[in-house]
Amino acid sequence: MFKGTLSNATGLAVNVSAGTFDGNGVGRTSIGSLAVGAQGILAVTIDPAAGKASLYEVAGSASFAAGSKVKVQLTNVVGSLGKFTVVKAGSLTGTSGLTANSVLLPAFLKSSLTANEQAGELAVTIGRKTAAEIGLNRSEAAAWDSVFAVLDKDAKVAGSFLQMTDTSAFRKSLQQMLPEHAGGVFETVTQGSRATARFLRDPEAPLVDLGSWGFWLQQVAWGTSKNLGDTSAYDISGWGAAGGAEINAGGLGKLGLSISYLGGRENGRNDNSVRADQYELAGYWRGDWGPFNAHARASAAHVGFNGSRTFTGAIGNEAVTRTSKGEWSGKVFSAAAGVSYELTSGRISLRPLLAVDYYRLSEKGYTETGGGKALDLTVNDRTSDEFAGEASLSLGYAFNQRTKASPSWFKVELEAGRRQILGGAIGATTAQFAGGTPFTLEPESRNDGWTGKLRVAGGSSDFTLGGEVGAEQQQGQGRAAIAGRLTLQMGF
Repeated sequence: MFKGTLSNATGLAVNVSAGTFDGNGVGRTSIGSLAVGAQGILAVTIDPAAGKASLYEVAGSASFAAGSKVKVQLTNVVGSLGKFTVVKAGSLTGTSGLTANSVLLPAFLKSSLTANEQAGELAVTIGRKTAAEIGLNRSEAAAWDSVFAVLDKDAKVAGSFLQMTDTSAFRKSLQQMLPEHAGGVFETVTQGSRATARFLRDPEAPLVDLGSWGFWLQQVAWGTSKNLGDTSAYDISGWGAAGGAEINAGGLGKLGLSISYLGGRENGRNDNSVRADQYELAGYWRGDWGPFNAHARASAAHVGFNGSRTFTGAIGNEAVTRTSKGEWSGKVFSAAAGVSYELTSGRISLRPLLAVDYYRLSEKGYTETGGGKALDLTVNDRTSDEFAGEASLSLGYAFNQRTKASPSWFKVELEAGRRQILGGAIGATTAQFAGGTPFTLEPESRNDGWTGKLRVAGGSSDFTLGGEVGAEQQQGQGRAAIAGRLTLQMGF
């Protein structure tokens, strides 16, 4: 490779049989003749900010062999669009073998070569590829205009984009520029709350019964994931603890209050993440009249969100890293109810259940800091909700049955059912870079899915242990949300 400035070279014959010839940057390079072979590359630099581009002035002939290429080097993004004359020669030949594929450009730009052999001129025209030409998904396409317009506000970020010749690497970097929008936050806060509320459906859930009142404690965990589709990919996980107390209202059932802490995390595509700290207060009612069980619950929660987006790129061997951080809050409100009826025959039990639940998440807008003008976003308020119904059938087997003579007992249940989305939607995300045009990212619709659970419960007069692990089909991609709860009760 040759890169440098030629002086007093008007009589020099330049033969690029292989490798790269890079002349005087954005200035003029005057030579006697130019021959670019099949393995040769002629480098051109375009600096629209300076109003300059490389120009090879050839006194004699300039020729290009089939397979030769023109490598375009850009100093910024937005101003690089346009037509630029790069060769002016006494005579020009071989340009019929030069095509758009003969120009080396970043993955998001395209070009055409225009040759006027009679005038001895070769020009390159640079334009933007469409979203379809790059292969962008719906979210990437919706944000791309705004991202493109802001890149030059950070020379290092722009420089790393200009070196992305691979489409997959470009799309990965573009995803880093997007805010959380695919529904992972809603999934995180609702999965945890639903896990804590599930004990109301379980007649064998451990409870410290003190006669006119009782209390309970439990731990929950959950996790799920989503593939890259029309929006973005994510993995979520979380852990929480909940406790409650209830009073016996006689024939009317039991009334209770519970409090929970739920800590969830969404890890988005690349290094983007959101941490959710959720504090929930719930009131509930449940009744148990022989084989018939019913329950109702309402809750309200405050959620503190901490988000982080990291852009990573490179300019040659130089790593480029930017991190934007944002903090915002949200409120979660829910209501749920269900009925079940248990049929028993010896050690075997069968319990059909019907239930509904509604969740609503309202998030405040926020402005990120720390990432600079090409990465920090201002994100608007967002509201998401979901109304769902569930039908299931539980099959149980009591290995040991609780009796006055033998207080030790142990029971296993398998549950299968389906959760159907009846209404609601994940809220769209509207954001903008500083001084930029707002863009809106539409989420993918949440899908119905099959559910399955395994429950075990048992104990003696001294302690009771209960646990549940469940899976719920989601996103229509063969993926499942996993949730579990565990309760240990010591005797009183």
